Formats: sequence, C-alpha cells, structure tokens
Amino acid sequence: MTYDEIVAEVVRMTARPDKQASIQILVNSAISFCVKEGNFNRDVDELEITVTPTDYLHSLDLADLPRFRKVQYIRPSNRMSYIEHLEPDKIFVNNRQLCDVFYIVGDSIKINSKALTPSFLVGYYRYPPTLGGLVQDFWLIEVSPYMIIYKAASDLYSEVGNSAEASKLLGLFTVSFTSAMRDLKHGVNYG
Repeated sequence: MTYDEIVAEVVRMTARPDKQASIQILVNSAISFCVKEGNFNRDVDELEITVTPTDYLHSLDLADLPRFRKVQYIRPSNRMSYIEHLEPDKIFVNNRQLCDVFYIVGDSIKINSKALTPSFLVGYYRYPPTLGGLVQDFWLIEVSPYMIIYKAASDLYSEVGNSAEASKLLGLFTVSFTSAMRDLKHGVNYG
C-alpha cells in the first residue's frame, strides 16, 4: 500500500473524513513509532566517511548522515574490529583517554582510534521519511500496512474520545507489532 492508500483506509475504517489532516499526521506518527521501537535492520544505512589518515582523533559531522537517528556500529575501514561506544564521561580512565572508542556530543561523533585509518564505516539507524505528496512509499508500509493502519486508527479514536474502539485497535496493533518485531528485526523472516 502507499501512504495515500493507508490514509484512505484509516478514513474508511474510522468513518471520519473530517479528520483527514489529523489522520495524515497520525499515519506518519505510527510509522515513526514503529521504526524507533523496532530498530529494524532495514532502517540501517552504512556510509564510508573519509578522515585525515594521519590523525588518531576524529570528528564526524552528523549532518553527513542523512536522517541520522542513532549509531549501530563504527569500524575503521582497514580493520575488522568495531569502535566501542562510551558516554563522554567514561572515555578517561586513570587520567588516560581510552582508544577505539567513540561518543556523541552536539552534532558530531568523536572517535579516538588506536591505529591510523583512511576512513570509517558508520552503520546508523535512520528516521523514516515524512510521507505525503510525492513521497508515498516506505518499506514498512509495504510489508506491514495494517500494523500502521491499526496504530493510526487507534490513536485517532483516542483523540476523539472513543476509548473502546481505541483499545480494540491498539490490541490488533500490538499483535501486529509483536509479529513484526520477531520477523523484521534483523531483516530476515523467522516465520
């Protein structure tokens, strides 16, 4: 299904054409909720970021990672090991800065590498696109459209004060989302 088809189905299911604008927002909100809670591998992108090959300390700009949500992994392109994530207050031990660690501060990723590298492979989770207009497709609405429909319809019923219908559809959404978490989490179907 496309975004417009999902919106139309929620309008039909709820019999609330007067709430179309709200439903459009709720469909995008449902997609965003599922993506953030699901941490699906289909939402991961991997980019190779070139750095100064003679430096050990690096700063990667988050603006270079479109729709950045959070890091899944970072590894030097010339090594088969990952850089460990630490909180900024944990990178110093006994007055020494740990190596092969990264942390996020502001709009950048700070990396302290123990060996020189020409680039880093950064795997990161992306926020979903905001659907509507010319942007109609997203992988999650293609593979599990009714999960999104149930969530958006449940949220609309909550918004208009129909708690019985909201609860019923939330139950259907919960079953769908649990199944999606199992089947789609790693990008493979476990049946």
